[in-house]
Amino acid sequence: MMTKKLLPEPYVQELKDGTYEVHIPLAGHSLAHKYPQVYHTSEEAEAWLKSSEGRQFVDKVRNRYAT
Repeated sequence: MMTKKLLPEPYVQELKDGTYEVHIPLAGHSLAHKYPQVYHTSEEAEAWLKSSEGRQFVDKVRNRYAT
């Protein structure tokens, strides 16, 4: 029986300028996909990631790059 390989959860990373961006780990890729928006606080980025729009975007990106 094959088991589905689980991917790490998307995460928020602080940039050098003190802003934050969302990274989405992808199967078979060494670098995570970056969501093209910058947030002023980690709370704003986390809230977007947990929102309906954020979850849909993560699913869309992961489906696009599925191996």
